[in-house]
Amino acid sequence: MKSSLLLFFAGLSAVALANVGTTTGESQALATGIVPNVDEVNIVIDDGYVAQDTLMMGAMPPNDLNDSPRHRQEKAHLLKRMNKKSGKWGTSHPRYRLLEALWGYTKYHERHMAELDRWRSLYKSVGKKQKMTVEKAVGYAKKLHEIEELIYVNAAVSRSMALHAMKFYDIDRAELEEHIKQAEGDNRQADKFATAQTLKHYVRDWANEGLKERNEAFPCILSTLSDIKAASPEGTALKVLLPGSGVGRLGSEVANLGGFEVTVNEWSMFMNVGYRYMEAQREVHAVTMHPFIDAMSHHATKADMIRSVTVPNIFPNPGVLLVEGDFNTAFNDQQGHYDIIVTHFFIDTARNLMAYFDTIQRLLKPGGKWVNFGPLLYGTGPFVQLSLEEIIDVVEEMGFEFEDLCNECGELTFEGRKARTSLANLHWAPSAMLLAAFTTLVGLAASLSSSSHARAAGDLIVTKVPNYVRPYIVRAYTLDGYRVGSQVYRFPVTGPSSNYAFTLISTAAPASTSLGVLPHAHAIHYENFYCLKGRYALWTSKENVTSGRILSPGDYGAVPHDTIHTFQLLDPFVELVGVIQPGGFEDLFYFLANANYTSNTHSPFPQGSFSDPGGDSSLIATLEGYDVYAKLTFSPPMDFGANGATEENAIWHSGTNELGNDPQTPFFVAKGYGPKYLAGDKDSSYAIVEPFVTSQQSDGNFTEGTITLSKPITGTKPATYSLPGHTALEIVDGLVSVDVGGFEGTTTLSVGDVVFVPANTTFSFWGESVYSKVLYVGAGDDTVDARIRKDAKVWDSVTWPHTVKVKHNDDETRATTDCMEGTEDNASLSVLETSEQARSETEGIKQECDDREHDGVNAISSTA
Repeated sequence: MKSSLLLFFAGLSAVALANVGTTTGESQALATGIVPNVDEVNIVIDDGYVAQDTLMMGAMPPNDLNDSPRHRQEKAHLLKRMNKKSGKWGTSHPRYRLLEALWGYTKYHERHMAELDRWRSLYKSVGKKQKMTVEKAVGYAKKLHEIEELIYVNAAVSRSMALHAMKFYDIDRAELEEHIKQAEGDNRQADKFATAQTLKHYVRDWANEGLKERNEAFPCILSTLSDIKAASPEGTALKVLLPGSGVGRLGSEVANLGGFEVTVNEWSMFMNVGYRYMEAQREVHAVTMHPFIDAMSHHATKADMIRSVTVPNIFPNPGVLLVEGDFNTAFNDQQGHYDIIVTHFFIDTARNLMAYFDTIQRLLKPGGKWVNFGPLLYGTGPFVQLSLEEIIDVVEEMGFEFEDLCNECGELTFEGRKARTSLANLHWAPSAMLLAAFTTLVGLAASLSSSSHARAAGDLIVTKVPNYVRPYIVRAYTLDGYRVGSQVYRFPVTGPSSNYAFTLISTAAPASTSLGVLPHAHAIHYENFYCLKGRYALWTSKENVTSGRILSPGDYGAVPHDTIHTFQLLDPFVELVGVIQPGGFEDLFYFLANANYTSNTHSPFPQGSFSDPGGDSSLIATLEGYDVYAKLTFSPPMDFGANGATEENAIWHSGTNELGNDPQTPFFVAKGYGPKYLAGDKDSSYAIVEPFVTSQQSDGNFTEGTITLSKPITGTKPATYSLPGHTALEIVDGLVSVDVGGFEGTTTLSVGDVVFVPANTTFSFWGESVYSKVLYVGAGDDTVDARIRKDAKVWDSVTWPHTVKVKHNDDETRATTDCMEGTEDNASLSVLETSEQARSETEGIKQECDDREHDGVNAISSTA
């Protein structure tokens, strides 16, 4: 992986709140003390202007609430990830964690009243005479009553936050109530601590009272970013990522500088709900709360405890984009995307500190910069705990090189090393009863030459598919498999490895007299069947139209949503290649597997007798959680005609097969009988794209098909691609070589090998044998096939044109063009290579040949 520049501010400081003082508006909050009806809590929308402190420059009330294309796209992706059937349901699922947060916010009053009742109960243990003294001196019972009133105020804010989140994330009351019912039935309690911490984070980020604490870290970070911006080309918007952003103030401050495209990231759904609520505010100081009433400790005065705070003191910058989720996986499709990554009070939250470092390096562009300011207060059970000096050693070993910073960011830490320290004073209360003074490490680092840290092409090859997005290659049959009956399933591309764009399944098995799986349908997943080896029968049924085909190598069948389908294996060795969109469908097979399958000889499947792979009806009826809906009344027709189709007049291996007209209709394409597009020319190489699924059939979600490749002319360069979506190529004929950005060298692939290339990663591929073919899968609609077809022409042959032939007639050398196209499917082609003399002789008629034979065909070697 290419190394990147680093700016490093490692702060040894705990997260603490700012020096906060009493503000106006407290009397109004104390006077009400009534929890409004949840349905009556509204968010006030108003466009106003507020004077700003020195860290608020550029913060203006937004006119449109996060309505840019990238915000709309991320909102769509977020709601997709939030779907209960997206990924494996459990306590780590984002929807589950959101419901937990909503539960906490809606139960704020109940949980904090329980704590207050505990305080009152403890007070009863104080002797009568002692109690009289306390009451006469300070009125302790009255203080408890005041706290009770303020709990009502905070509860109203918390409920308003929950209501806004339910609308934003499209959560209805019934779902939340069911979640709460189940949780309380399990004797669990709503999280009181996390809700209270969010209110405290509001003080640090969005209140006037938090300015002192913000000033401990923000000026150094912001001035450093300003220096980076000043050194960048004019007019360039630098892409900045801030993981662990909490409730988001630092991201807004960076955006307010101007010239930055800011993305923030947060795992905690409590914090995300809090940030979404701040985004929705249209009036400054609109929200009044009392964030310090949840604990009696560290208050110099009662006023410190019950004081009110209003937020937000400025409007959040609407250009900031929040991407929710785990930092290590949420940006899997953005390798080399960011100019700067800022980690503020973040790296010590890692379970695996090295994973954070790897992710930062992976997401940064070559020459990108990393800014860090935060503590090393490791939690319980981190995999590795490093000192400041050890962290510097590790990141330098990874390819980061420190540079010096200005004195504003502290003094040099270690002799001979360009890292600085400064003292950060953080306060909980105005009287500084709890003062935290921490030493912070500050430094600037630059990367070594990117080429010195590029990995060898051999590092692409894996025998276990990664659980995050990265480029990789899988050799045929080298992955461990999962045996279901006699069928062995391998997963060259998984949900995690593609960020759930798609799953690529290789199924190897012998013939069977039973169905491979009982009839079923999918509500969410679009399933695609390609035959790589042997023959199998595939049936589809939808809207009273039932079709069956015998698929042989190169044939394809489309199974859109809500299509009943099943299959049966017919030959001694059958290999299906399945593409399922969205990704993650492999979870079904993990559940169904009878056993894991490993072969030290890489045998495609084991020998022996096994149980029926189709499963029983009682099992398949329980699989709706995996998007499998049993259709056990469907009986597939077995009367295949001579052409391998169940319908009497079906066109199968006898004429042209059209693709489906829409994303709902199932269809079949026989090898060589679908649409074809020719690109390239005789001076470089040819490519024939045969699409099975385009954006029209997939509703823009993915594409699939084959690309036939001629061997490039010596000295020509293949096209280079960098696509916005992930790409997978499986070799289905011949030999294909690939180059992948970030890896030095070329890797040659044979039949069954798969290369996965993440979005925004450069790659090229070309045929090494005279005739080669790949099965491609692309996420989205701007895919490798779409790029090639853009300048290609419709073609009616499965092979490319013959090359120029040269005739000699006495003393006159004359070139003629043979424009006959080959029609034999998968034939061994004789390609005539011209000599240097012939090339010279034919120069004068090249244009004529191009006009007649290659009209509208552009060179495949042009850069995509």
